[in-house]
Amino acid sequence: MLQNVLADEGITEGVIEDGIVLFGYDAELKSVRDILDDLAESCSFKWYIDDEKKLFFLKSDTVGDAPYQIIENGGNFTDFSEVEVTDTLEGYRNKQFVRAGDRIIVKQNDTEISARAAVEGGTGIYGEVQENSNVQERSDSENLADELLFRYGSHIPATLSFKTNTPGFDAGQRLYVELPSYGASGSYLIEQVDISDARNRHLQFQVYAVKKNFEKTTKRKDT
Repeated sequence: MLQNVLADEGITEGVIEDGIVLFGYDAELKSVRDILDDLAESCSFKWYIDDEKKLFFLKSDTVGDAPYQIIENGGNFTDFSEVEVTDTLEGYRNKQFVRAGDRIIVKQNDTEISARAAVEGGTGIYGEVQENSNVQERSDSENLADELLFRYGSHIPATLSFKTNTPGFDAGQRLYVELPSYGASGSYLIEQVDISDARNRHLQFQVYAVKKNFEKTTKRKDT
């Protein structure tokens, strides 16, 4: 596909990591984006095309640190305001089902299940089903379940937003946070930065970030 289709758009090879083996895939009447999405989903990979028009298809990608840390007491950086922290269960799961044809793989995070049961009562189980007809091998299905559980089941997702007049924050950076009065601490991934005009012709930046496990983190640029 890279040589026969994407090369015509000036897109060349960046980093292409080996994923699972697909014995059959029907690409008829599908866009390039949809095909890459399907392949990435089957491997629990990410793909993106960078500013130099290079295609990346890989499990992990380097995440740089934000230029400043958001620390409530005694931090060197103090230019942040209107902080909001919200916990959300959207996308969270501590039990992952992967259905690949007639095969069903089940993986679970017992530590997270126990933690949710202690807080909420009941079983503490949050299950999620992933349908994927492209995965044929059992080992690939198990790897996919492990990756999804690790990515979305290591902790309750939390979002963070704040305003600052200091430039330098950018999407894809890792932001360290220590805000005990908001119940927020640890590493967050900056997903979006909005820029607006403030008073005295200064720019103001609205930063949005999400709590992230960075041991196997990835990022993607939509193109």
